[in-house]
Amino acid sequence: MSGTRPGTPVLDEDFLQDPHAFYAATRATAPVVLVRIPRLHLTAYLVTRYEDVRAVLVHPHVSKDASGAATEPFTHHMLNRDPPAHTRLRAVVSSAFSARRVDELRPMIAAVATAAADALDADGEVDLVDGFAFPFALGVMRGVLGITEAEDPDFRRIAEVLFTEVSPNARAEPAARMTEYLVRLVRAKRRSPGDDLLTKLIRACEVDGSITTAELLSTVFLLLVAGHETTVSLIGNSVWALLRHPDQLRLLREHPTWLPDAIEELLRHAGPANLGTLRHTTGDVDIAGTRIPAGSFVMAALAAANRDPDRFPHAQDFDIRRRGARSLAFGHGVHHCLGAALARAEAEVALELLLSRFPRMGFARDPAGLRWRANTMIRGLVTLPVTLRPGPPATGNN
Repeated sequence: MSGTRPGTPVLDEDFLQDPHAFYAATRATAPVVLVRIPRLHLTAYLVTRYEDVRAVLVHPHVSKDASGAATEPFTHHMLNRDPPAHTRLRAVVSSAFSARRVDELRPMIAAVATAAADALDADGEVDLVDGFAFPFALGVMRGVLGITEAEDPDFRRIAEVLFTEVSPNARAEPAARMTEYLVRLVRAKRRSPGDDLLTKLIRACEVDGSITTAELLSTVFLLLVAGHETTVSLIGNSVWALLRHPDQLRLLREHPTWLPDAIEELLRHAGPANLGTLRHTTGDVDIAGTRIPAGSFVMAALAAANRDPDRFPHAQDFDIRRRGARSLAFGHGVHHCLGAALARAEAEVALELLLSRFPRMGFARDPAGLRWRANTMIRGLVTLPVTLRPGPPATGNN
């Protein structure tokens, strides 16, 4: 598709570690710019301003359909389809993520969070990403799906490789292992069905015929792997942001009822959604005075849009008193994140528990040395070493 031109910006390792300086410059001078993305082995038009990103996400000539190119395992899911296929696939699972259903799931979410917190070493240094966010997020998604089978002992490693932008050769063995694991889950659920999402998916495939076997496995993969990975990053990023801004953390402790609004600001300022998933143009598209030719790749920079000063006053500031922000953390249009209500509930339960149980939690190391994951689309910390230090809240900076 899009070819590289001399001087084309490259979204390289430096970009992954801090995309916001690039976004600020691009929004101001070239809000739609052709960039090279080495990890995805392609060039794409990057859209950075809030209103332009919203326009791209609903443009009739900007498509997410990858049905003709979906050759890798686990690609036959709703994120890679346009309506009507997208509508069909989403309809099978949508009721499991409704606001009402999420409210019903809150006791389960709280129990999983408590178990994850109980397992932490409260007197030493812990990695909050691997030690809390990962078992919490995965445990919740297993509960939603109704998975009771034992985890593959290498699940974390396998999921990490499949979720990281690596070559097809590097993905081959983990993909085969993941396929075996998902097939085992489906077989076990056939033997012991329940009132859960995995049973519903199996019935949609084998009784109703509304989804194929490939779509069944791809959807379970999407929910189990992508669904938990984004929550891992949301929890890690949120704690990181609060610890970096002790004035905001103090405000939240003084006004705990502000937590839902604080989560909206965390999603806007430090959310896991960096770039939207890959799209392509089916006809010429004009955005912000730039003609994007038919057959071009397009990336919507959600994180850039969420710090657009034309949309958010003092957009670079993290301020939990901000109200009515309406960020694009969960996208926009028909592909608006299905799990938005669940993600908000998970963040609320996890942060409320961590902040109340560990009021003296602080960075265990200089946060300037923390590294961000090798993923262009999802922004999340590799590790988040903290000391929990149970006891009354500390005064001053962490």
